[in-house]
Amino acid sequence: MKGDTMKRICAILSLDEKTKIKIQNYRDLLTIRYGVSKKILYPHITIAHYISIDMEEIIKYTGDFVKEMNAFNIQYGTIEILEDNCIACIVNPDNEITELYNMYHHRYDEHCDKWTKKENKLWIPHSTIYGKSNPKLAEMKASLEDDFIPFKAKVIGLELSLIKENGYEIIFSKEFK
Repeated sequence: MKGDTMKRICAILSLDEKTKIKIQNYRDLLTIRYGVSKKILYPHITIAHYISIDMEEIIKYTGDFVKEMNAFNIQYGTIEILEDNCIACIVNPDNEITELYNMYHHRYDEHCDKWTKKENKLWIPHSTIYGKSNPKLAEMKASLEDDFIPFKAKVIGLELSLIKENGYEIIFSKEFK
């Protein structure tokens, strides 16, 4: 792999519009109730966070990987605090999402961060609602739990997101059948 093409890239599962709106609504509740900055989210589930990987190689691998993939349903079961700085909707780790994660990590797992590296067994499928340290995090979580009802969602595709200094750029996107 060439050093000049090595990039920080996330492989993310894309979600149906209804689910994106639902997750955005939880973020909006935090803005209303706690004055956190208003932010338009891009709800997704990260399955791999590559610290440094060749962009062309991972695009080709991902393109080949998704060719025969079908959309599937998942269940968001709880709201949790992850690592003292993230409130997230947690996906029940059923067979389908875990199988997809395991299959995708057959290659390039060694390039992943500690949270998504398969061998570390730390991956928790989730969609982030709020991702900053805040002394009221537990109170914010409890407030959202009052409104939270477990819900079904649909995984509709796989994307690659190039992490940039001021945001991200979707460099690959494929909807499942």
